[in-house]
Amino acid sequence: MGGELSTRLPEELAEKLRGYSSFRHPYDETEAEIHVLSHPSKPRLYLKTRQGDSGRLETEYLMLKWINQRVPTPEPLYYSKDGSTEYLVNTEITGTPTYQVDASKRENAVKILALTLKQVHSLDVAGCPVLHSVDTWIKSLKEKGIDVSPLGDWRPVEKFEFTHGDYCLPNIIVRDGVLSGVIDWDYAGLADPYVDLVSCIWSIRYNYGEEADKLIPFFLKTYGVELNQAKFDFYKRLNQLIP
Repeated sequence: MGGELSTRLPEELAEKLRGYSSFRHPYDETEAEIHVLSHPSKPRLYLKTRQGDSGRLETEYLMLKWINQRVPTPEPLYYSKDGSTEYLVNTEITGTPTYQVDASKRENAVKILALTLKQVHSLDVAGCPVLHSVDTWIKSLKEKGIDVSPLGDWRPVEKFEFTHGDYCLPNIIVRDGVLSGVIDWDYAGLADPYVDLVSCIWSIRYNYGEEADKLIPFFLKTYGVELNQAKFDFYKRLNQLIP
């Protein structure tokens, strides 16, 4: 395979990708390395590699299999782990991340964000293999030596739905004014929907600046929720602790 990868591919994966050339994806706000794979006669693919024992790419693979296109997502084609390195190959979602749309199209992008999130949260959760309760997160954070005292003593009542877990604007792709797909499902699982509401609202403000003051109320109205501020603030603090 042409191009350069920072880690040697397992023999099985190298054989599957014979004939592909690769280049490093320029988006680097992730702990995984992302490589774009091109072939003269086949659709483009994406290869993610990740070091460590978190199992995050395995989670993404399992979640994509479980979603099974009930929401537009990449198709997972391959997963393996070789030593401490995970490998995941997905099909491509073409289009523009919502944080990059023209200013004139931001309101439509926010409408898509809200309606897509509602669709994600409405999926039948039967058989979902991952649970992200507050207790499981706190246990995981403590095991990593992370101080959880910023959470305080109060705990919200949890409503478990299927969640994306990192529902920010770079992960929602649009094309010709409609949803093309949702990517990066490595934090997905059963959790309270506020984990996604917090992420999305933060991302709208971060990416759209001054327009967020009108776009965030539009997002909430389109999604159909009146925020419980105490619950929102708790999940905001929790999200800030999760590595």
